Amino acid sequence: MLEAPEPIVTGALLAGRSLGANRIVIGIEDNKMPAVEALKKAAAGTGIQVAVLKTKYPQGSEKHLIQAVIERQVPLGGLPSDVGVAISNVGTMAAVARAVIHKKPLTHRVISVTGGGIATPSNVLAPIGVSFGELIEFCGGLRKDAVRLVAGGPMMGFAFSNPDTPVTKGTSGLTVMSEAEVNVGEQTVCVRCGQCVDACPMKLVPTKIAMAAKHQDVALSRRYNIMACFECGSCAYTCPARIPLVQLIRAGKARVVAEDKE
Repeated sequence: MLEAPEPIVTGALLAGRSLGANRIVIGIEDNKMPAVEALKKAAAGTGIQVAVLKTKYPQGSEKHLIQAVIERQVPLGGLPSDVGVAISNVGTMAAVARAVIHKKPLTHRVISVTGGGIATPSNVLAPIGVSFGELIEFCGGLRKDAVRLVAGGPMMGFAFSNPDTPVTKGTSGLTVMSEAEVNVGEQTVCVRCGQCVDACPMKLVPTKIAMAAKHQDVALSRRYNIMACFECGSCAYTCPARIPLVQLIRAGKARVVAEDKE
């Protein structure tokens, strides 16, 4: 947003025209005010609005961003198109502009390499296909206490072990976690405290969904709306029992998908 505001605005205009949109809004949280100013300057005279939003996780999800920007609620199990909205991210909009205006395919991604286990955290413009190991080397290598590699961020990312894993067009970040960041205590039993319910932005009951998934009860998982969970990790983050709620729910969703394919 700071380094390529014009391509973002151009891509948004192109996307809006292709969809017949009558309004285009770019939402930016209020802890990124330099980006707000850069996008407002680039969008001047185009009709594009820049909405400054309260910094709040997981506001970047489609449904919550739509609610925050235009106050429309996407129905449970629904899509943004159900409320007349199309949504995308700024990286994709910049890529659209380069593809349409300059005829350039998507060959690079801006990737955040961060975490307590990396020597020099950096934002890197990396070619698609480069390995995570090469990104780590470029950022100074691993610290001695590095213990876990995560593709993505610490809340919604996926742990992996092979540093030869390549960057894809969907890669947005690499988090290298230190021992202190991973060691959050041992798992105990659920005490029905309800903190996961309070934390869930989708108003679900994560502990019930996770237990249904743990017992491989697909019907019960569906009843608890397991597919409405977008795996933000808020429930697991707040759980005092350290139950791996997100991992259980992911496994349960995979079983639902597998059953639908049968």
